[in-house]
Amino acid sequence: MDPKHKQGVAYDNEDERRKGYLTAQNRHASKPWMCSYCNVTIRKGNRSNHLKSKKHCYNLTSNNAFII
Repeated sequence: MDPKHKQGVAYDNEDERRKGYLTAQNRHASKPWMCSYCNVTIRKGNRSNHLKSKKHCYNLTSNNAFII
């Protein structure tokens, strides 16, 4: 049985499978993500860093940032 990636692609060896996995992971991380509190668009890969940033925390707690 050939090892398969989540998308059902069969790979001949572990190195090809790992390379395919990293390619898919990088493709996902490079997609844009919008923070509605800060009104900024960043990459999904940087999302967790932004959510911990001082700018985001300030915007989250300010009175003007509440979205209905």
